[in-house]
Formats: sequence, C-alpha cells, structure tokens
Amino acid sequence: MQTNTGQFRLRLLFNQQEQVVGYDLPDFVEPPEAVARNFVQALPKNQSLKARALLSPLLKTELFPQQVEQRWTTLQQRTGPFQQIVNVRNAGTEAGITLLLVEVRFRNADDSLFISLDGDNRITNVDFPENPRPN
Repeated sequence: MQTNTGQFRLRLLFNQQEQVVGYDLPDFVEPPEAVARNFVQALPKNQSLKARALLSPLLKTELFPQQVEQRWTTLQQRTGPFQQIVNVRNAGTEAGITLLLVEVRFRNADDSLFISLDGDNRITNVDFPENPRPN
C-alpha cells in the first residue's frame, strides 16, 4: 500500500467463512515490552480496537474487540478499577515465544497479566488473572 508517508504492507485477515475480520501491518513492530504495555494501556481507555491491533493475525481471527472489552470488564469486576501499570517484565523466550508479565494495580487488587508474543512481537495469548491478589 502506498501512502504519503511511504509504502508498507497490509495483510487482510479472513475467518473460515472467508469474511474479512481484520488487518495486520507486519512492518510496524515494536519491542516486546512496548507491545505488552501498549496493549494493557489501551484497555482502561476503552480502546479495544487499538489493543486488538497488537494481536497476532491468527488471534485476530478468534478474538474480536467486544471480547477483549468483556475480558477486561470481567477482570475489573473482581479487582476494582484500573489504577496503573507497575512493571513490565520480560520472562524470556523459548521456541520463538516471548513471555511478558505485566504487573497491574487495581483499586482492590494487584496482579500480573501474562502476555505471549510470537517472533514478530505480535500477541498470541493473554492470560487475565482469575484470582487477583487483594492489596
């Protein structure tokens, strides 16, 4: 695709019914810690489209903006409102998958989101805490 700022690749994503369900910009890659931080920062701002843009192409075909919002809302029902990101820690890479722990403070609890990224620094999995630690 050609724009005023240059040329870049755009990948359209299709579901099994061959419907367009999203897009991917494979040339725009950030460091793993920035991807995880940006994902979590988008959630309390109700920017589920921005958060979803950081997902891997495969996960985008399975996880839609309303599902991202629902998972975040369910977490906040157990923890209280989001307060801040405390830390983003890279736990290492194995078999091309990087695991990041995003320590998050809520009003009533602190906990970590486990975020897995592929070799292109796209999110392949997000594990929202089931039993947050009360603070």
